[in-house]
Amino acid sequence: MTGSKQPWQRDHRPKGLSGISSNTRYAATESFGYSILPCIKLGPSHPIHTPTRRCYTSLLLLPSKSPLKPSPLPSSSRHFEETLALRLSSLLPIPGHSLQVPLPWVARAVHLLALTLASAAALVSDHSLRGPDPDDLVAHLDAGVTLLDACNAAFSELARLEHWLLPLRFVLRLLSHKEPPTKERIRRAQKAIVEWESTPSCDIEHSAGMTIRIMAPDEPPRGKVSVVRRATYAVEAVSRLVMAATMGAIGKGEAALPHDIRVSSDWPWAEAYNEVAAKVSARVGTAPPNELEAVEASARKLKAVICGEEDGDRMERLGMTVAALERATEELTDGLDRLMGSVNGAFHAAMGTRNAALSRLRSAASRHRKQLLHAKPKHY
Repeated sequence: MTGSKQPWQRDHRPKGLSGISSNTRYAATESFGYSILPCIKLGPSHPIHTPTRRCYTSLLLLPSKSPLKPSPLPSSSRHFEETLALRLSSLLPIPGHSLQVPLPWVARAVHLLALTLASAAALVSDHSLRGPDPDDLVAHLDAGVTLLDACNAAFSELARLEHWLLPLRFVLRLLSHKEPPTKERIRRAQKAIVEWESTPSCDIEHSAGMTIRIMAPDEPPRGKVSVVRRATYAVEAVSRLVMAATMGAIGKGEAALPHDIRVSSDWPWAEAYNEVAAKVSARVGTAPPNELEAVEASARKLKAVICGEEDGDRMERLGMTVAALERATEELTDGLDRLMGSVNGAFHAAMGTRNAALSRLRSAASRHRKQLLHAKPKHY
């Protein structure tokens, strides 16, 4: 018949979509969030002289996958990271324009580390959060070991610097009198200064850099990360930055702060962290602390006056140099005392985070034992 189709020539596509152009069909389905599977020719063979029968599968409408959205952080974790960003921002600007970071600023930075550690311990101990993975707790414990070592090294160096000042304090006791010092006192003061000069002002420059490199955190976690793992990474990063600044400030010589100390911009506190790291790295390790330089310069001037010729204004110059050394020694002593207190606080805060992680591990082990005891025996 003219104009009519044989049965095998008819369009067997679904009637709901027949008469609609392919472009229109795709636009319609995409607007509803569906994707189309293309028509597939069925290929069973047929006997010879039999026309090939064209069949089409139905067009399947499948929901398209929307991009995965990161799960929102718990409020406690979000508060921890936002607070860390504010604390890091409070460290800038670094006071002074010298080549070295002042010791009071370093003490503030170490105190910030102690606060961060305490916040991390509270986060680990937060029982409102889902029980942390044991592997995350073990990683948290491991991260604290190198920090404890760094605190011990810094505290030992600070104590050694205080011991380094003892001969100069003895000099001040000999010469800081209202009456002019006797020749015997001057001779003993000169001997004490010579003894002081034979003691190096720094003894950790070779080990400081190695300690900081060991403290480098692992690769930043990707994808879905637990609250404990996020806190551990933050603690490791801040510990490395702060202890590098501490080592560099008190251990002149090797620049203990590597210039690659920075974190990915994915973290809420990354901008503040990287800015502090950049400012500190430009000033740490290039020169001894200003307070220490002032002591050394004052002591050398005093020695020059003591060993110089006895002229008419010698006693006046002696009094001026003694007063300058006394001021410099007091300033350095105050900076060392404050920094020692901050390092001691960071050490105990690090122990607190370890205790919190150990407590959660013990609780998890105890719950597991109870589950095993109350489990019904299986009969085979």
